[in-house]
Amino acid sequence: MSAAAANLSLVAEGGPLAADAMTVRLGAGRGLPDLAVGASDCGQYLMLTCGGELIALIGAMGSDVETVEFADGSRYGVEELMDRVAG
Repeated sequence: MSAAAANLSLVAEGGPLAADAMTVRLGAGRGLPDLAVGASDCGQYLMLTCGGELIALIGAMGSDVETVEFADGSRYGVEELMDRVAG
């Protein structure tokens, strides 16, 4: 596992089975300037690149991932990130 992958986690938050919402949590030393956001050509994936690691969120707006969180506590919703892609 690369150092970048070691600083990334997918966290379930919410209901009893923690299946209501997912958060992509980035480790210490990563911030919004380190995150590149794009959309796949077909529009089905939100592509996050951080520290050389690619995270593809399937179904972007319809996926279980709702939030990207940084170690400093700042949080961005998938909709906010999609707005950044749309420019």
